[in-house]
Amino acid sequence: MGSATFYLGLFLSVLNMSLWGCWTLIRVKCRADGVKFCTLFIIGDFICQLILVLVIEYSPSQFAILLNAKCDPSKVISIMLGGFFIAQSDFLCASATEIVPVYIIFPIYTGLCMASGMIVTYIMQKVMLNNISTSSTLYLFAGILFAILAVFALAKAESYQDDHEPVATASDAATINPITADIEIQSKQINKIESNEDFEMKRNRNKKWIIIMIFGGIICSLWSPASFWSRMQPANDGGVGGNPLDSFVCLFYFAVGKLMAIPMIYNHGIAIEYYENKKIVTHEQFISELYRLPLSDKLYGILSGSFVGAGFYLYFKSSNMIATTAALGIASCEPLMNIFVSILFLNSLKYANFYRKLYMLLSVILFILAILFMALSAK
Repeated sequence: MGSATFYLGLFLSVLNMSLWGCWTLIRVKCRADGVKFCTLFIIGDFICQLILVLVIEYSPSQFAILLNAKCDPSKVISIMLGGFFIAQSDFLCASATEIVPVYIIFPIYTGLCMASGMIVTYIMQKVMLNNISTSSTLYLFAGILFAILAVFALAKAESYQDDHEPVATASDAATINPITADIEIQSKQINKIESNEDFEMKRNRNKKWIIIMIFGGIICSLWSPASFWSRMQPANDGGVGGNPLDSFVCLFYFAVGKLMAIPMIYNHGIAIEYYENKKIVTHEQFISELYRLPLSDKLYGILSGSFVGAGFYLYFKSSNMIATTAALGIASCEPLMNIFVSILFLNSLKYANFYRKLYMLLSVILFILAILFMALSAK
């Protein structure tokens, strides 16, 4: 591996991280709810990847030949399942953050997805290729540790309320208006009983979503091992592993798997509306509402998906230049770019208290350390 190719692979991985981290800036401008946004997002993801492959990598006729080339069907199925699962789990995560505090969901989903995906990919790379040195292993696991700590620091930062959010209580109202003190005290007692019931409901609901997100984080992590296995021929296996897929053919099937997930996402949306909001909706309603969305919201949804689609294109390209685990690890530090985007464009720290700023700074430092160690493991 030439040094120029190596550094280009690192650059593309950092660029991938930036794209995966920046799409949230566009997401906040799209007023579509989870199901409709996810549909637009997946469509944008597919279109962007197809355009990049046909413009940069292959002509349409060359790509058609590659698609028709003989390959192991199990490799095609595995990468399509990887796309299917990541689309499902991303939708569930987006839905969960609308119901459960992000500082509960985020470390569970992101931490599990990052750690399990990278560890399984590392084991596969070690067994199938046997080309990972001891020093690279140490750097990689140090990077994983720093990245997970950074995720927890960011989640801790999100748990602090901004300084400008006052909390009024019934006792405050009674002090301000002594004439109605008795009424306020009775109201406070009733509210306390209701709040205890609400607390139990919220706790049970949180437990349910935490279990869902543990499952979601694990199945989301499967896309990376699937993409690695689909593109690799194990050493000295006599062809047992089947012909590997071209990286961009693999990317195409990966995107097709996401498209196939849309009907199931609609089913999830129907179930969430029923169990969380006691509303009965149908596929036809979702499609009708999607059609009636303003053009600007449709474009924002598609553009968000395009950012992530371009990032996946860069991942499949960079993982041919540097170690797959390093390319995945660097790109997975995308929350670092989320932080920069939210501060620079959304002014998220305008009213933040000291502890939120402190943990945010700690998260940035830990993510930078994670990226450095991932880069050291890339050779």
